[in-house]
Amino acid sequence: MQELAVEVISHLRKGQRLCLATIVKKTGSGPREAGAKCLTDGSNILVGSVGGGLMEAQVLVSSKDVIVNGIPHIFTYTLDSHPGEKQGMICGGNVDILLEPVFPGHLSFWERFHQECKGLNRDSRMITSLKKDDWKNEEPPKVLWGGNNLLFGSKGLRDRLVPHIHWLPLKETLPIITSYEMEELLIEPIKPADRIVIFGSGHIARYLTMFAKILQMDITLVRERKQEMDLMGYSLGDVEVMDFDPRDLLEHIKIDEDTFVVIVTSSHVTDAEILAWIMNINPRPKYVGMIGSKRKRELIFRSLEEQGIQRRELERVHCPIGLAISAKTPQEIAVSIIAEIIKVKHESNYITH
Repeated sequence: MQELAVEVISHLRKGQRLCLATIVKKTGSGPREAGAKCLTDGSNILVGSVGGGLMEAQVLVSSKDVIVNGIPHIFTYTLDSHPGEKQGMICGGNVDILLEPVFPGHLSFWERFHQECKGLNRDSRMITSLKKDDWKNEEPPKVLWGGNNLLFGSKGLRDRLVPHIHWLPLKETLPIITSYEMEELLIEPIKPADRIVIFGSGHIARYLTMFAKILQMDITLVRERKQEMDLMGYSLGDVEVMDFDPRDLLEHIKIDEDTFVVIVTSSHVTDAEILAWIMNINPRPKYVGMIGSKRKRELIFRSLEEQGIQRRELERVHCPIGLAISAKTPQEIAVSIIAEIIKVKHESNYITH
């Protein structure tokens, strides 16, 4: 969602009129789930995807009217193959896609949303009015719900929602369109970016950092003390970089149940220290992976058991790390680790935009 906000802000500052497409309902099979988004200028997909192929071609066609008249529109696309169409969607089922205008007057809302992104919690929701008259105003009829209160957004919509907010369905994990007080509202979860903490500064850590950036993850890279990291031409950008010191871990590194932890240092001793600390965090991270052979795993696990950590908890650690794809090079190993993280993420039904 942060990448989308950055793209929106960039184009609105140039005075462009855009259209945001969101899958709000899917029945049957389909390439993307409800909540998937793409941003278009009416001619091109600027960022994101709702499924590609003929479906996105139809999004481009339908978005032109939304960009001209400024009124949101929902259309249903049937995912089916048609003879003679090279890019027919053979998944089967239907997809409802909301197209909403994104105009220069909406810039302040999206700038504020981008500022708030990193502070959002898992209960945050974007509430959008689909009432046509609301879209005639300069500001978009959207508000951000922070899990316990309305944070900011359209004053008119906020005033209408405040008396009724606790009656609205705000716990769904997928976007829904609901009717309330003769008004249609889109309520969609706004999840924080996936968070990864990488311990290590060797080749695997470098490539992991690069791939995690591609996946728009919130990255903390913990280097081994006094070891410089060769960036190999890859910019760290917004990556938080720290030096490893066991005495400072608890105080300075944020790890919670939505964090993915990867331990890939050059020292078995350091790996064991980090893992011992991780295993005493409550609640535990969503994923913990440690580089090493089965023999290394058993030696470290046995030592941690002697420190009072139960075996059943240690068995949740992914070691050897990564999916079994016969990876050899640092790049391939990094791919296998990222793939395993993606697998764990979706198996636990963790949804982000």
